[in-house]
Amino acid sequence: MLAKAVARRPHGLALICSEERLSYPELDALVGEAADGLRALGVEKGDRVAMVLGNSIEFVVVLLAVARLGAMSVPLNIRHTLAENSHIIKDCAAKLVVHEFALSDRVPAPGAETGLKYAVPIGREGGERLAELRGAAPIETAEAVGEEETATILYTSGTTDRPKGAMLTRLSIAHSVIHYRVTMGPQHSGLGQQFLHQGTAQPEFCLVAPGFQILGIGAAGYCNGLGGPQREHS
Repeated sequence: MLAKAVARRPHGLALICSEERLSYPELDALVGEAADGLRALGVEKGDRVAMVLGNSIEFVVVLLAVARLGAMSVPLNIRHTLAENSHIIKDCAAKLVVHEFALSDRVPAPGAETGLKYAVPIGREGGERLAELRGAAPIETAEAVGEEETATILYTSGTTDRPKGAMLTRLSIAHSVIHYRVTMGPQHSGLGQQFLHQGTAQPEFCLVAPGFQILGIGAAGYCNGLGGPQREHS
C-alpha cells in the first residue's frame, strides 16, 4: 500500500508530528533503510519484533519496516512495567525489541531469560532519526506473504489475568484499512477537513489513538496507504 501511495502522491505529505513533516517518498526511504537495519540484526520473515514506542514518526517507520520484511510486529503499551514487557517478550518469542531510549528501564536485557537477542534503543537526544537502525542498502521490495499470515500480535490489557496475544492476519488489517476508507474517507465531509498541500487537495487525519491498539494500527495503515497525512499525537 505504501508503494502505491508513493506513486499516487510523489509530493504529498504522509506524516506530521509536531513541527516535523515527512513526505511519502521520504517515509518510504526511511522504511527501506530501517528494514535493512532490522535484517542486518537477523530479522527474517516470520520473526517477531517487539516495539516499545509512543505515537511518533519512528513508530510508523518501524511498523512498516517490520511488515516489509514479512515479520510480525508486537507493539507494546508504553506504560507497561519491566515485568509486564518481559512477560510479553518471552511469551511471543520476540527476537528483537525496538524501544525509545527514554524507556530503556522498562525493557529487558537480551538473554536466555526472555529469549530476546537484541534490544535497540532509538531517539537519543540530539541524534539523527533512527540512526541506530538505518541500514546502507534500503530494502525496496516487500517480502511475499500470504493474506492469512500473521502481521501483528496485540496483547490484551491483562486486567484479570496475564496479557494474552491476539494474532491479526494481514488480511484482517487490510479489512480495517478498507473500513477506514469507507467510513472516514474525505468524501465524508463531516469527519475531516480538506487541506491544500503543494497545490493538491489532500485530507489530513489526526491520530490520537495509541499505536499499540488495533484502532491505531488501522488508522496508521489507512493514512499511510490510502488516505492523507497522519498527524501523530501522543
